[in-house]
Amino acid sequence: MRTRPAPLRPFLFALAALALATPSQADGIQQLRQFLQHAQQGSGHFEQVVYAPTGTATERSHGQFSFARPDRFRWHYEQPYEQLLISDGQTFWSWDPELKQATRQKSSIGLSATPAAILSGENALDAHFTLENQPDADGLEWVRARPKEAGGTFTEVRIGLRANRIERMSIVDNFEQRTELKLLDTRLGQPLPSSLFHFTPPAGADIIDAAPPAPAGNG
Repeated sequence: MRTRPAPLRPFLFALAALALATPSQADGIQQLRQFLQHAQQGSGHFEQVVYAPTGTATERSHGQFSFARPDRFRWHYEQPYEQLLISDGQTFWSWDPELKQATRQKSSIGLSATPAAILSGENALDAHFTLENQPDADGLEWVRARPKEAGGTFTEVRIGLRANRIERMSIVDNFEQRTELKLLDTRLGQPLPSSLFHFTPPAGADIIDAAPPAPAGNG
């Protein structure tokens, strides 16, 4: 049976927020804050690889992404099969054209404290994540972000930056799967039409309303 990437795998349900210092002197956290302050919108391509807890690559995909803060993003898987993850700031949609199935959820629920929010959310980074600088690797400054609240879809995300831009993300979910993302050809600051972040399900689509998460501590 073919599996599909979970919405932003967990890069969505995982794109809550995407000190002024020069790039040559800034550590990872400073560069991340610089990015959040100045990168109001952007677009590019992505490559994604999912690894099992054993380290075996189980899934490879690529496509295009766009974001405009606050809370608007478009994450379009093109290969090996098509899937669209999109938010206009109010509603988060996951669309599978082959299954003709659209799942919707409030953006405030679907994006808060997720890796997706690092790209497209507001500048409330410290409200949702605990940040730690990590050793440099692969020519990048690295930051580890851990969600402050339990119950999310991932345990940590490592963010690789160069010249105040996010180039890599490494996400570990609750099942110890690791998702590696490369953001390529990122263009920042170019105007993006609001229509890019709107989605209307085609006629005949099966629409599913995602259930809100249970309150923390209930069980």
